[in-house]
Parts: sequence; structure tokens; C-alpha cells
Amino acid sequence: MSMTGASAVPPDSRGGWPRHLLVATDFSGGAAQVGVALAPRDARRILVHSTVVIGENLMRMSGVEEDAIALLRSVQLEQARARIEGIADALDPAPHEVVVESGRPEVRVPELARRRADLVVVGTHGMSGVRQAVLGSVAQQVLRRAPCDVLVVRGRGLPGPVTSSG
Repeated sequence: MSMTGASAVPPDSRGGWPRHLLVATDFSGGAAQVGVALAPRDARRILVHSTVVIGENLMRMSGVEEDAIALLRSVQLEQARARIEGIADALDPAPHEVVVESGRPEVRVPELARRRADLVVVGTHGMSGVRQAVLGSVAQQVLRRAPCDVLVVRGRGLPGPVTSSG
């Protein structure tokens, strides 16, 4: 996506401007930048990251104790929070809230959207073909599962510093 001079997001499917944005990020920052740049300044922005412990089920099957997996999850969430807060600090205006949770993002983001959003902004890396079929696409699953409008941002977002337009 290449844009200069961002403008407001078009009205949502209910005819109003989105007021509650759930901006999901995978550390790339592209979706976060676009969510900030396109939304009205007075919209409530929640920056979200959801993460899983890679191999968690395999560890269980191999006999790793639940306490050890919980400790690994806790450390991973701490590290993710530090990275997401770094992204949040670079955004203008800053998000109202930063949420870092354990769970599959393609499931957690739509669940959070049901309670807290009228627009979800999510990034995609533009995989296609076999890679997408094998790995799946978080953005594609969020599009299917979210109860509200979804803005999919391809690539790295906007060049340079980003500020809200409204």
C-alpha cells in the first residue's frame, strides 16, 4: 500500500464513522500505522497482539509439565508486550489501550472485535498459492470471523511518521 496524506476511513456498514478500532499487529507496524492515519482523531483505538507458544501441544504430548508451559507463555507475553508498547509509543495519536493476549490471532481478534470494535484493521504479508494454503492467512480468517468491517492492510503501511488526519 502506498499512500501520501492519509484521509479518513469511509463510513462503516451502518453509515457512521468507525468509533472503536481494533488494530491488530504482528510487530510489523503496518496495520497500526494505517489504523492511526486513517481513523478520525476521536476514534478509540485498541492496539492488539495475540501470540501462541509455538509447539505448545507437542510439548504437552512430550510430557512437559503445564507449569513449565505456563512460564514459557508468561515470558513470551512479557516480551511481546514490550515490543507492542514500542510500536504504540511511535504512533500519533497513541492508542487508548494495548492488549497482548495468548491465543491464535485468527480466533482472538474476532472475539475481541465482538465486544469492542466496529472496525478491525489487520495487516497481511500478501502470501499466495501454496504458502497460504499450507500456512493459512490470519487476515483471511479475521475477515471471515469478525462481526464488523475489516480493513486489510497489505505490506508495511505508510512511509515516514504517521499522524491522524482528523
